[in-house]
Amino acid sequence: ILLSLDSFPLTVNGKLDRHSLPDPDFDILQGEDYVGPTTELEIKLSQIYSEILGLANDRVGTDHNFFRIGGNSILSIQLRNKLVQLDEFKHISMTDLFKYDTINKLIRSLQYDNQTVYKLQNTVIQTNTHEVAVIGVSGAFSGADNIMKLWQLISNQEQGIRFYSKDECRDLKVEEALLSDPNYIPVAGLVKDIELFDPFFWGMSPNEAKQLDPQIRKFLEHCWFVLESSGYIHQRRDYNIGVFAGSGNSNYFYNHVLQGKMRSQINIWDVSVSNSKDALATKAAFFLGLSGPAHSINTACSTGLVSVV
Repeated sequence: ILLSLDSFPLTVNGKLDRHSLPDPDFDILQGEDYVGPTTELEIKLSQIYSEILGLANDRVGTDHNFFRIGGNSILSIQLRNKLVQLDEFKHISMTDLFKYDTINKLIRSLQYDNQTVYKLQNTVIQTNTHEVAVIGVSGAFSGADNIMKLWQLISNQEQGIRFYSKDECRDLKVEEALLSDPNYIPVAGLVKDIELFDPFFWGMSPNEAKQLDPQIRKFLEHCWFVLESSGYIHQRRDYNIGVFAGSGNSNYFYNHVLQGKMRSQINIWDVSVSNSKDALATKAAFFLGLSGPAHSINTACSTGLVSVV
């Protein structure tokens, strides 16, 4: 809600006097779209919203966006602490609060009638062998958005890399000396849709996502996809699911973050740790809410294979 003021109230020191600011008029939200709580659960959630936001109970409707009526990242933490005390939301995550930002959406998230029913294996088989069952696979590649397209690419004997003309290279600011080198081959592998990463889905700020290597963003997305395709996405917090992952050093950090326009405004330590290959597994486990082991694997070219076995 935006409230127009002729001037801001100031303290004797010339700073903003927050206590003298007028309260926003939330009555404008109670127009034709206002829907009051009716069920027992809706009333409980409305009371929690009201308590966290400091509003009267009749000011919070079931379709009111928590962040539009005064909520913020700090208050969302308090909201989660209240919600986990209810049996219906004992497993709710911070990410869920950004996704289900109204009372109505929170309640609808509990209704799994239209969701696929998976038959999950709950038995534990003890064996002395080292056999591994692969029950879900996901990935993004140059020229192929997923595993099926990659297989089609291979079976049709096609290639996913792209060759660039000299004019395209000049547009990309490739040096003339390099273009004239007979050993220089202008070819690159490109993964699509790296700019479509949704930071709010993961509970991170857009600025934090911008500083994160696109390969890590893609890794997080495909961790979600593989849990979803294997049937464990909704039950992931009920199982001891681990993450074993590996990656190379982040060129994005050195070439685009440290050399970027915002380099003077970033915390080098935070950004370097965020892009560290050593934090890949723990980062994925944190954002997915997984409670199993999280180990980063680094064995050069065999990293992918070692991560599986």
